[in-house]
Amino acid sequence: MDKQRSTPDQQAARDPLAATRGLSAEALARRRMLLKTAGTGGVATLAALSPMKAMAGGVTLAVCSSATTGKAVICTISGVQSAAHSFHGETYPNAWGYSPGWWGQSTYVNGKLVPARTWPCNYNVTVGSILIRASSSTKNLTLFTLMNNSAYSNTPERHWLCAYLNALAYETNTGWDKGRTGWAFPYSSTDVINFYLNNDQAAYSFFVSYLEK
Repeated sequence: MDKQRSTPDQQAARDPLAATRGLSAEALARRRMLLKTAGTGGVATLAALSPMKAMAGGVTLAVCSSATTGKAVICTISGVQSAAHSFHGETYPNAWGYSPGWWGQSTYVNGKLVPARTWPCNYNVTVGSILIRASSSTKNLTLFTLMNNSAYSNTPERHWLCAYLNALAYETNTGWDKGRTGWAFPYSSTDVINFYLNNDQAAYSFFVSYLEK
C-alpha cells in the first residue's frame, strides 16, 4: 500500500533539526547535504558545521561584515559566502575579536613590562607550547613577547595566537570589555588550534580579514 507523500514543509516540521534550528525546508535540505558530505571534507568543513557558543539556544547566528561589500554575512569560514538576510527571524550578535596589537599592549608594574590587558591564559609560556609548529624564530618567545614586539607583526604565529586568545577569552569571558553584549567569537580555541595544525589557510585568512578589530 502506497504511503501518502508529504510536502517539504511537512517533512521539515517533523525533522529533529527543525525543532532545534527553526530552519525552513530549503535550509534543512542544505544542512542535510552538508552533513552527508562532512565525513569526506576537511577540517574547515567540519568546523563550519560545529555549533558556536552563540548558537547554543538554537536560534542565534553570529554575523560580521563582508570584506568586499561591507554587508552582513554569516560569520563562519564557509558562511561568509552567504548573506545573513537568507536567515529570517534570527538574532545576530556581532562576531569579532581583538587585534594582535590589542593583546600586545603593555604597562609597567613594579618596573616590569607586563600586559596592559587581562589575558585568558599564562602570557609567559613559550609560543611553541601552544603553537607546536612554530618557526625557530618564534617558538622560544613568550606569548606576550610575540604579541608585544612589532618585529613579529608579519609572522603567521602572531595571527594564529591572536585568534586563539580571542577564542579563549570568549569561552572564559576573560579579557573582554565589561558590559559588552551581543558579540560572539564563532570558533573555539580548540577549533583554532586544529585549523593551525592543518595549516588551514582559509581559516587563517578568515581570522585575519574578518575578526581582527
